[in-house]
Amino acid sequence: MPLSDLQRHDSAVRTRTAALVSLLGDDSEQVRDTVRKELLALRKAALPALNAATRSTDAATRGRARTIRAELGRERILRGLYRQLLRPQPRLERGLLALARLEDPHLDPRPLWQELDAMAHVVGARARLSGDAAERALALSDHLGKTLGFGGSKGNYHDACNIHLHTALRARQGMPLTMCAIWSFVAKRAGVRTGLIPLPGHVMLRV
Repeated sequence: MPLSDLQRHDSAVRTRTAALVSLLGDDSEQVRDTVRKELLALRKAALPALNAATRSTDAATRGRARTIRAELGRERILRGLYRQLLRPQPRLERGLLALARLEDPHLDPRPLWQELDAMAHVVGARARLSGDAAERALALSDHLGKTLGFGGSKGNYHDACNIHLHTALRARQGMPLTMCAIWSFVAKRAGVRTGLIPLPGHVMLRV
C-alpha cells in the first residue's frame, strides 16, 4: 500500500473510531451495543480513542470506555493463550501466565520468575552436592514440600486461587496440576529432570 494510501487509511480509522467513541454516552442501549461491537472489531486501532474517552467529562462515557478497553485486553490475552496451545510443544509457563492474566490483566510476571529462581537456587545448590539422582529428587521435595510447605489446597478446591500460578505461589497451595507445574518449573531451573504424568482425573510429577 503506497504511503499516501496508508495515511488516508489510518486517518479514516481514527475518524471512524472517534465517531464511535462519541456515541458511548448515547441513551439508546441498541446504539451502545453496536458501538461496542464495532470498537471490539477494531481491536488495537480503537485503543487511542478509548484511552482518551476514559478521561471524558461524562461519567457514563468514561465507564463504558474502560469496560471496552478491558474487554480488548482480555481478548489479547486469550489470543496469546491460544497461540501457546497451538504450538507443537506448548510452553507451560507462558500458558499459565496467560491464564493468570485473565484473572489479573495487570499482572507483572517478574516477581513470579524471581521467586521461582530463588527456590531453584537453593534446590540446585543442594542437588549439585550429590551425584545421586535420588538425592537430587529429595532436594526438590524437601525444600518445596517440607521447608516451604507447598502442597494441596486445604480450602475450596475449585477456587480460582488454587489454579492460577501467582496466587498458588503466594498461598503455597493449590490444585495438583498447578503444584506439579510449580515444582517442575523450579526443578528445570535447578537442573533436576521431571515429567508430568496424566492420570484419570489427576496428575502427578515424576522426578
